[in-house]
Amino acid sequence: MKIQRESIIGGQVQSVEFELTGIELERAFNEYQYNHDKAEVLHQLKDLEYNDVPDDIVDRIVAKFRGELDGDTFDAMVIGCIENFEDELEEYKRKWKVFSVELTRTLKHEYTIKARDEDEAQRIFERWCEHHENVIASDMHDEDPEDDTGFFYEEEGCNPAYADITEEE
Repeated sequence: MKIQRESIIGGQVQSVEFELTGIELERAFNEYQYNHDKAEVLHQLKDLEYNDVPDDIVDRIVAKFRGELDGDTFDAMVIGCIENFEDELEEYKRKWKVFSVELTRTLKHEYTIKARDEDEAQRIFERWCEHHENVIASDMHDEDPEDDTGFFYEEEGCNPAYADITEEE
């Protein structure tokens, strides 16, 4: 098979023609195929949250994948081969934990009460509240809440798949 390339020699474009033997063509194709398969395996490992997997394990996954390639979709085959190496890959899997945090939200609104003493002010306010629930609800809704974030603590034994919040937004 002949391949034609253009290269610049001495400031001029020259066309160079190469003839590849069957073995050279097969090697080039195998190298291309390996690089393609390796890129896909690395992509799938990243999607499956494996980090810093050594090249020797990646190479073995690629070899196994290529050896088992059949009628399945390409992605399914790659994932299937990765699953065969789960024991070796376990130490490279990103570990997730579950943490809890208590969030307290309080609304504050201040009312002034005309009274002779504290007890009278309390009685007047309680009576007023009984008849003005809609005013209180409106006042509390219009105010900006103050958030008080508690401390974070790890929840032992919780499955991270069921966490309420899973990523930054």
